[in-house]
Amino acid sequence: MSRPTPCPAVYELTIVGTLGPVLRGALAPYASISSQPQTIIRTDVRDGADLVDLMLLLDARGLEVTDIVELD
Repeated sequence: MSRPTPCPAVYELTIVGTLGPVLRGALAPYASISSQPQTIIRTDVRDGADLVDLMLLLDARGLEVTDIVELD
């Protein structure tokens, strides 16, 4: 029996504060970013591992993710 292929999904992450120019530039090809008192990152992920990688990247930079929403 074959393993099902993961479906791509779009997630929106809310982060406390704003991102610096280097991280914004690194995420720009993959995400739509809005900065205000908080930052919203909207990105397509192929599978759960992509979302985990993004979370690890943000955590390594000391950023607090306050919300993750899967968009329809």
